[in-house]
Amino acid sequence: EIQVRRADTGELVRAIPTPAGCPYPPAWHPDGVHLAAPGADRGVYLYDAAGPGGSALRGRHQGEAVAVGFDRAGRRLT
Repeated sequence: EIQVRRADTGELVRAIPTPAGCPYPPAWHPDGVHLAAPGADRGVYLYDAAGPGGSALRGRHQGEAVAVGFDRAGRRLT
């Protein structure tokens, strides 16, 4: 589960269930609304911090995905 909390108070805003577990930290998109998380199943998942559910990106890594990040413009996820 990914927990989205207010930076100023630590109050829980949303708990996002992850279908494959999320053993590594997610990365925020520059828009401050979306985030990506590597899954224990070698997948990468995109979430809307304000809305329900998430979606898996197409394809799988050959090994476990251990880190994700967006470029400054938010157009590329690595």
